[in-house]
Parts: sequence; C-alpha cells; structure tokens
Amino acid sequence: MTEKGSGLWFRAILPARFIECQRGVAAVEFALILPVLILLLLGSSELTRALTYNRKVTQAGYTVGDLVAQSDSVSASDVTDIYTAAGAIMQPYPSDGLNVVIASVVFDEDANATVAWSCTNGSGAWPTGGSPPITIPDGLKLANTSLIITVSSYSYRPTFDAIIPNAIEMGETFFLRPRLVETISDPGC
Repeated sequence: MTEKGSGLWFRAILPARFIECQRGVAAVEFALILPVLILLLLGSSELTRALTYNRKVTQAGYTVGDLVAQSDSVSASDVTDIYTAAGAIMQPYPSDGLNVVIASVVFDEDANATVAWSCTNGSGAWPTGGSPPITIPDGLKLANTSLIITVSSYSYRPTFDAIIPNAIEMGETFFLRPRLVETISDPGC
C-alpha cells in the first residue's frame, strides 16, 4: 500500500474501474455550471425588464411635458387626459406607480425662478409661489420667460426580489419652453 502523501493512496481504496470511469463527468460538470447559467438567465431577463420600464417612464414624462408645452392653455380636464395618456404609454406594464409632476416656472427680470403652478397625478406637487425644488440649469434661466418642467418617477420592484430586495427608483426631469404663448396659465388642478 502506498502512503497518503504520495497522492496515490486512493488507488488502494477504490477499484480501478471507478477511477478510470468517465461516464458521469458531463453530468457533474453540468450540475456545477447550472446555477451560474440560471443566475445569468434571470439577471439578463430582469435587466431587460428594468430597462424597458425605465424607457417607458422617461417617455411618459417627456410626453406629458411636451403635450402641455404645445398648448396655449390647459384645463384641469386636459391635465387629467394627459395623465391618462401617460398611463397608456406604460402599457402593457402597470402604471399605478407612475408619478408625474408638471410645473410652470416663471423667471423674473433677474432670472429668479418661481413656481407659477404645479399639477401631479400622485404626490409631490410643488408649492405655488416658491422656488422649484430642483436645480434648473443656468442656460435655461432667461429673464422674463417661463419653462414647463416635468418630473417623472417610478419605484420599480424587481420580479426576483430575493436577488434584488430593494426597489429601484427610476425617473427623469424635462425642461420645455411653451411654444405658442409666453406662459401657460394655471389649469387649476
């Protein structure tokens, strides 16, 4: 019998036919690589789904702002219809978590920003008469003008929350100038 330190001690214990048998090698290798393959499949499917949600949230936010900026005036019912359109953009995914804030921000002669009005389909409307709660780029701060600002947000819950337990916050901010008038009047929402 050989010593254990020589590396051949198992030949004395196992019959030679077990040592040289290669029939189960592929099954063992597949069993070792299968969890990694499943994780890659689930991860790529979740990433694709999250990117699709993010694109739809971005598209909904831009569309809402663009529809308001194209108008010469909007009413509360117009704003309701615009939010319905934003929900349709999210299809086939649920839109109940989509929050879109529309605000008209006016600039005085010193280019100081003030919220003229704000509407939301969820929570987080901006207080009228105050400063906007976001940073406006300096290039957009023009004296005696206005901006339509749209902020879209969505809390994305992954399908496989055992892998990614926390919600992923998605959203975008858009700055658009009114096209037909200097300032769009308050829709009263």
